[in-house]
Amino acid sequence: MTNLDSTDGTFAIGLDGADEYTKYDENIVAMTLQQGNNNPPVYIPLIPVTPQLLAAGQTVSGLVREDDFNEAELDLDAIGRWMAPFNAVLINNSQVNPIGLSMVPPNVVIPALIEVDVNFSANQHMQCNYVVRVRDDDDQLLHDTTNTLFSPTPTLFQPPAMTD
Repeated sequence: MTNLDSTDGTFAIGLDGADEYTKYDENIVAMTLQQGNNNPPVYIPLIPVTPQLLAAGQTVSGLVREDDFNEAELDLDAIGRWMAPFNAVLINNSQVNPIGLSMVPPNVVIPALIEVDVNFSANQHMQCNYVVRVRDDDDQLLHDTTNTLFSPTPTLFQPPAMTD
């Protein structure tokens, strides 16, 4: 992240994505939650990164770890396939508080993310560069010459509309 402005500013990053069953988009969730009220939208990303202050002209780098992606995969599966309460699942780390995960059957195979969406906002002129690294420890990624193309059509997750 680089602050290209001459003034200090703050930025926030959120990661959304999809597995083969469900697509999560924090903007759709925020619009749904805002229906029927005049409150500002509430954005709840699948993987939140804490907003940070960045001095003018400065650059900072960071890392979203594999355990964050593992948590996101579990959360997305819970809210998509098993109808777990999305807001409780997303704001709690399952290692600390597994609220809502009781709906997920034991020993179920959690689908991996097939899409990662980076959402970036800043209050000054900033630039965000990112790299997504994918490991293939078991040689299970698509090989164009020998595999058929995996073309899932995940359903867009939309929470129930809430009103005051």
